[in-house]
Amino acid sequence: MRLRILLVGFLLFLISFSFGIGAMYYESPRLMVDESFSLRRGATISFDLHPSPGGSVRYDVSCRSEGPLAVTLSFLDEGGGLLSRVELSGNGSLQSEDSKRFVSGPSEVALRLLLAEEASCRLRLYYPSFDERILLLMVLIQLITSLLAISIIVSYYLGIRGRGRSRIEPQGVEDCQMIIHRNPEVSSE
Repeated sequence: MRLRILLVGFLLFLISFSFGIGAMYYESPRLMVDESFSLRRGATISFDLHPSPGGSVRYDVSCRSEGPLAVTLSFLDEGGGLLSRVELSGNGSLQSEDSKRFVSGPSEVALRLLLAEEASCRLRLYYPSFDERILLLMVLIQLITSLLAISIIVSYYLGIRGRGRSRIEPQGVEDCQMIIHRNPEVSSE
């Protein structure tokens, strides 16, 4: 019976661990925009993103032109307001890979060519899209199962130690008298 309780504790630990790994994967940036395009000076190209509650957005921008070039990468909210802007420049080509963290996720990304007559560019974005209620539920289940697993495993361990101690050490006068009566070599004086 006690071994079954320990197995339940380990099973709850595995469930908790699985929910923790699942929650980390669920909120990771795994949706992707991968676009190649040409830009003329002053032109802006924008891409809509699925609604995102926030988190990290990774980007990789590469552009080539005949001479020096400069571009801006802008992250915009649902109303078109600017959340963040990155200015990139290079001589003939540029390559930039980085990530931005947002409290409220962007709904649009815009790339604008500032310097150079024409450039061919490639934009890759990785961003999260998750429901906060589902994530909260996953974290709550993980918390409850981990606390249950810890309490069951600790109670099993303390129960084994408590039983082992009561077999070795007599707890009262009655226990001592029982030990003396069972062992005739020990005499009471």
